[in-house]
Formats: sequence, structure tokens, C-alpha cells
Amino acid sequence: MKNTEQNSLEPIVSKDRQICFDVLKIIAAFAVVMLHVSAQHWFYVKLKTPEWRAFNLYDGSVRFAVSLFAMISGALFLSKDRPIRSIYGKYVLRIVTAFLFWSALYAAISLYRGTPLSDAVKEAIKGHYHLWYLYMIVGLYMIVPFLRPVVRNRTLLRYFLILSFLVGIVVPQTVAILAVFRPNSAAFVQSVWDQAYLYLPFGYSFYFVLGYWLDRIELTKRRTALAAALVIAGTAATVLLTKRINYYLLDFRLQHKIVLFYQDETVNVAMTSCGVFLLGKGLLQRPYSARAQKAITVLSKATFGVYLVHPILIDAFKALGLDTITFNPYLSVPVITILVFLASFVVSLILNQIPFVKKYFV
Repeated sequence: MKNTEQNSLEPIVSKDRQICFDVLKIIAAFAVVMLHVSAQHWFYVKLKTPEWRAFNLYDGSVRFAVSLFAMISGALFLSKDRPIRSIYGKYVLRIVTAFLFWSALYAAISLYRGTPLSDAVKEAIKGHYHLWYLYMIVGLYMIVPFLRPVVRNRTLLRYFLILSFLVGIVVPQTVAILAVFRPNSAAFVQSVWDQAYLYLPFGYSFYFVLGYWLDRIELTKRRTALAAALVIAGTAATVLLTKRINYYLLDFRLQHKIVLFYQDETVNVAMTSCGVFLLGKGLLQRPYSARAQKAITVLSKATFGVYLVHPILIDAFKALGLDTITFNPYLSVPVITILVFLASFVVSLILNQIPFVKKYFV
């Protein structure tokens, strides 16, 4: 009789709170802020200028941010059995209430700035540009009951990761690249591919399950070196390929810029995200003093608020005259990122002191 224990996949060791995930969440929050700071004028400055090259360098270097958040959520969320009632009553409810509040707030700000009422209402429904993440994470929470049996079985887990990598990363990126050089062919391939209706293993479910799997891998020196190589290669590919393809389009007098290699559904971003996750797991999970651990935990819990509030702070600094084109962008991007990041943390920590707000909005 075949031993079914060989095919089960559970944690290597019994774990309490993993401090490395708290640190990774802080890193991911910082990366999100830098991404949005560096993207302020990415589309507007001319190509082949020092300004655009600086924005591309910083923006392309932190494209792992959202996928890293998804991987951390998968590692933590899929590790425990949670009743469907708990998923909806605690986690989904909090995301929905947070979305309603912050989406209404950002829409109100837009309305105050002169946006027509109809457009402000649409923004309230769709969400500010960064609030798409809340739609995505709610979707992942909703399919957890389907994913949990999958991740418990090694064979199913590996099959899901291979399938989701192919249909959610490789195929979309291939079609997107083809669309640049052969638009008609890309449209035909996409129309054929759409008939497969492979939705469950598509998109961020790959990162969600990948985080769970990578958390259960023992990180040897060889794997640590591989993780570092993935970060370097993935980041270099994101920055350099984005530069090259946009220069190519400029040579053909196509003035619009494209973010093809910035997307989370790309091999290059997946490489970086995987490497950052593994390096964090291997290098950050170490003994910390009680004081340091408490500080990290507090800051980690504030990262959701940082994500929600930081665009307001970016605009506030811009209104004060501090912008990424105010001075040398190689300096302005990190300086403004640090200022916005720290200010967002202060706001988030204050909001987390209000029980009702902490429970439902941050």
C-alpha cells in the first residue's frame, strides 16, 4: 500500500509568528511607495534623458512589491485551516470596509480638485489607482477553500504552480511581447487562448501558492546563492528590457511608452519576487531583541495603512514643491520615498490607535 504521508506537504517545523515576514512586509511597503514616487513622471519625461533613466531604474527595481505581498499572504493564509465564515466575517469584511472608506475619501479629494461628479462616482466604485490591490486580495481570500486542499498535496501543489506559471505568466508575457511586434498575430493568439477559460490558476493565485511552497523549502547556501542570482537577473531584466523596448519604439517614431516588463505577470518580475522572498526567509528569520521584535511587529501591522494612505502624502509633498523633478531624480526619488514612507507610517500608527478605525479601515 502506498504511503500517503510521502505526498503530504506541511511546514518543516512548527512555527510561531515569523519575524522575517514582518520585515518583508515593511520592505514591500517601502517598495510600493518608491514605485509610485518614481512613476510620477515616468510617462511624461522624454526618453533617452537622465530623468527617465533614473525613474526607470528605481521603478524597475521595486516591481516585486505587490507580488511579494501576495506571497507573504499565501504563506501565512494557507498554513491554517480557516472556516469560510471566518474568511468572510473577518478578512473579507475588513478589506471591503477599508475599500469603501478609502475609495470614497480619494473620490472626494478628486471631486474637490474639480473632477466631474460622474467621474468621481466611477472612481469611488473602481477605486483609486492603488486600490485595485484590495479587489485582488479579496479574490484570493475567496478561493482559499479551493486552494487549501491543493497545497496540502505535493503533487497537486507542483502541478498547480507549473500550470499557473505557464497560463498566468509565460503565455500572457509572450502575447504581450508579440503585440509589440506583430499586433494582428497577438490578437489572434489571444482570442484563441481566451477560449480555454483557465481562470483559477491565472494571475496572483500563482504568487499566493508560491509563497506557501517557498516557505516550506529549507534554504541551503546553494539555494541562497540562487535566490540572490534571481534577484539580480530579474531586476536587471526588468530595467534593461523596459529601456530597450521603449527605445526601440522611439526609433520607429512611436512616442507612447509601454510597461510590458513592469507587469507582475512576467517571468522577470516573478524571478525577482521569488528571490526576494527566499532571501528574506533565509536572512531575516534570526533572533531579535525583544525590543526590536516588538518594533518590527508594530511597524508590520501598520503597513496596510501605509499602503492605503501613501498617495495622499505623495500629493501633499508635491503641493509643497517637493517633486521628483525638483532636483536630480537619482537623489529626489529615494529622498521623497523615505519622507513619504515615514510620514505614511506616522499616519498609519495614529490611525491604528483608534479601535474602530483599526478594526475596519487600516
